[in-house]
Amino acid sequence: MLIAPYIDDLVTVLVMETQTMSETVCRALSWVDGSGFLLGMPDTFFTRSNPYLKIAESLSPGIDMVLAAWAIAPDQRGQLGQIDISANGNVLDSVDKDPECTFRYFWGAMGFQKRVLADIDPGTAHVGYSIRSLLDRGGNVLAVVQEGRYIDSGTPQGFRFVLEEAFEISRSTLTHERAEEPVV
Repeated sequence: MLIAPYIDDLVTVLVMETQTMSETVCRALSWVDGSGFLLGMPDTFFTRSNPYLKIAESLSPGIDMVLAAWAIAPDQRGQLGQIDISANGNVLDSVDKDPECTFRYFWGAMGFQKRVLADIDPGTAHVGYSIRSLLDRGGNVLAVVQEGRYIDSGTPQGFRFVLEEAFEISRSTLTHERAEEPVV
């Protein structure tokens, strides 16, 4: 196994075959004793902020779910799960991948209490569908609007952007390091 040298006593690797992301999350979290969870997609990157810190700060016992939200760009409409947010950060509605949706924000990472697992239908493609279920039953869902960009590297455009950002960061770091080198 290629990852074996990187696993320590704190890591458990679960091997399972599932049909959907929702099923994977439900099955994997059934093995965990925690009361709250943070969830993101493995092919996403963020610039200028760490959404998981803001989610963790906002996820308290009275809050069922916290969503990291970004302003949606015109070219992203219909490709992401969009959310309607009140002035005080409450999520009012959620629509998945609808090009006609006019909501100003989309979600890209989430945190939720263990009790929310009951709202996740393992047959749905992803856990984002649980947002609507949770709202319908009166659940308390908050959004924390993020600075920076959300990048889906699972698309050709997103992957290119990630490479360009990495190159720019490397170039600026090298330029900065050279500027600090003493002149001899």
